[in-house]
Order: sequence, then C-alpha cells, then structure tokens
Amino acid sequence: MLDIALYMIVFFLVWTIEVFVLIPFGPQISSPFLAQLWSDALRLAIWVLPVFWYLRRFAGVKDRFAALKMRTVGKNLRLWIPAAIGFAALLFALQALAAGAPRPNLPADARGWLLLVLRLPIAPLAAEILFRGFVLGVLQRQQPFWMANVSTAILFTAANWPEWVVFFGQDFVLNASPGVFVFGLFLGYLREKTDSLWPGVGLHILNNLLAALIAFG
Repeated sequence: MLDIALYMIVFFLVWTIEVFVLIPFGPQISSPFLAQLWSDALRLAIWVLPVFWYLRRFAGVKDRFAALKMRTVGKNLRLWIPAAIGFAALLFALQALAAGAPRPNLPADARGWLLLVLRLPIAPLAAEILFRGFVLGVLQRQQPFWMANVSTAILFTAANWPEWVVFFGQDFVLNASPGVFVFGLFLGYLREKTDSLWPGVGLHILNNLLAALIAFG
C-alpha cells in the first residue's frame, strides 16, 4: 500500500507541474497537429511509461500487458458492451437534464475532424492503463474490490482537476467531479466483469467523443 501511495503522490506532483508549465506551451506551436502530438507525448510519458517501468523494475512482472488486463478483449461482452453503451446514454441524458438541451458541436472542416480523431484515443487509453489497469489491480490485491474501485475512482477524478482548473476554471471542478467519479466507478466495474481493460477504453473513447461533438445549454 505504501508503494502505490508514494507512486501516486509523485504522479500527482509531476502531472500538476506538467499541466501548469508544459501543456500551456502546446498552443504556442503553430501546427495544431504538432500541438496535439506534444500533449499526447507528455501524457504518455507521465501516465503510461512509468507504469510499465514500475511493474518491471519494482514488481518483477514479466508480462506487463497481462498484468494490466490488456492481453484479451474481454469476456461476457454480449452483456457488457450493451450495458456500457446504455450507461453512456444514461450519463448523456443526465447531463442534458442538468445543463440544458444538447446541440451539435461538430468540427467545421476535414482538418477539424482529423484533429478530433488524433485527439480521441490517447487520453482514454492512458487513463485506463494507469487507473483501471495499474492502480485498481494493485489495490484489489490488498482490499475488497468495492473499496479498491472507490479509491481508484477518487484518484481518477482528482487526476482531472489540474487540467480542469487551467482550461475551464475552478467552478468546473465542482460541477464535473461527481459525474466523473460515477463514470470511474463504472469503468472499474466493467474491467472487473469483463476481465479486460479494452471495453473500458472503448467506453472512455465513446464518452470523450460525445463530449467533443455535443454541447449543452
């Protein structure tokens, strides 16, 4: 437990510094595609690469992909894929009730669509590897699943706070945190029931796609 606590303290310190110092440098890059590559590279360097290094260096794990539940697409998918889509639809409906009627927020041209496609996969993949693959897996060996899942969802929600403060303001943190916490709980439950990280990655990408294409209010 102490090892994972120290790991997450270091992660949050580094990630917060990165968000306030390095990510704002991205918009200064003339090409939006290069700016997105810059942002994605920073996220992978902080969220993903240390996980694989830690598992090999300190945990002695040889098959790190298997440890992170990345070797198979999952089980019980006929049940849980529709359940995941239904959950995403429920979140969408609740957000519409809370924030107002949805309206399209589509990219204006092919360049915008291409940038959206480039932006979508990295953040969800990085989040699922770190939180549902690594953190939840470690905590689950030390405490009941429900407790590990709640702890992971709290950490997952908190990991979004630095970016929310920088790009949306402090009020957004209060408004968005409950929904993201519930989303994190479901992602952990989905990983547990399918025994795979990939259904959660897919749901996370779908959620971010809807968030990018639809505005409320």
